[in-house]
Amino acid sequence: MHYFDHNATAPLRAEARDAWMQAVDESWLNPSAPYLQASSVRVRLENAREQLAGRIGCQQQEVVFNSGATEGNN
Repeated sequence: MHYFDHNATAPLRAEARDAWMQAVDESWLNPSAPYLQASSVRVRLENAREQLAGRIGCQQQEVVFNSGATEGNN
């Protein structure tokens, strides 16, 4: 059977799942928090922002991460 309705969701590639699980295990702290442990998460977030901006051809400050479509629309 072929499934063509990936409008709301799609299966993750194994590489994406592995990267996500590593991030959840290692970088679960709030990157905006003022304590030292969160600073490494902030660095990781900014590296991701820089990489994504480079891949899609925009400025780093134009990349905004949010929790989902509703937040993004608002």
